[in-house]
Amino acid sequence: MPTAISKSNSTQRPETTTKRSKSFSQPPPLPVAPPKTTHHIVLDYGFKELASLEDIQTDDTPRPPPTRTHPPPHVSIRLNNNTLTTLPRASVVDVVKGWMRVEFEWVGWLDFSFNGLTAIDEALLMFPNLTTLYLHANNITLLSDVDVLAGLPGLRNLTLHGNPVEQAKGYRHHVIARLPRLRRLDFAGVTKMERSVAKVLEERGKKRGQTGEGVDGGGA
Repeated sequence: MPTAISKSNSTQRPETTTKRSKSFSQPPPLPVAPPKTTHHIVLDYGFKELASLEDIQTDDTPRPPPTRTHPPPHVSIRLNNNTLTTLPRASVVDVVKGWMRVEFEWVGWLDFSFNGLTAIDEALLMFPNLTTLYLHANNITLLSDVDVLAGLPGLRNLTLHGNPVEQAKGYRHHVIARLPRLRRLDFAGVTKMERSVAKVLEERGKKRGQTGEGVDGGGA
């Protein structure tokens, strides 16, 4: 007779219990705020026959409304093709902050081209975030005037062509040496070679004791 197999002799698998970890519901992600875009304001006073900055206040151009934006706006001011000869500091303050209702830190672009300016005025240093400055087609004669603009560390684009200063010996290299952060001068990109030459000529000028009258040699 066949031997009966008892249940006690059979291999029994141990009973396993699966422990499930407690799952905690994650809070929904916070909504991502859209990036704040900078508002761009263009104030155009070109071709107004302005003989002084104060003339803007009597011009028929509507006065800009008060600006209250965050982040602060990027402001461009066009004063090209007028008859301005000087930029008195007091006038700049009165017109920009008073009439235009603009903070100096907001201004990144200034166009004074095609006027009668005879010098690069220190009043421009009141615009600490200026990146572009157009001064072409004026009557600026002294190469040493460029040194004033070294006080604008953010300046990247500058025009001076069409001024008598353009004819000075070593004009372009002098400007590049004094403003090493410039990317474009007279609508032409500043090359690595120009930077190298300007640096060499600048050092040579210092050794000869030259101060403020430009880099000698190297051509325009």
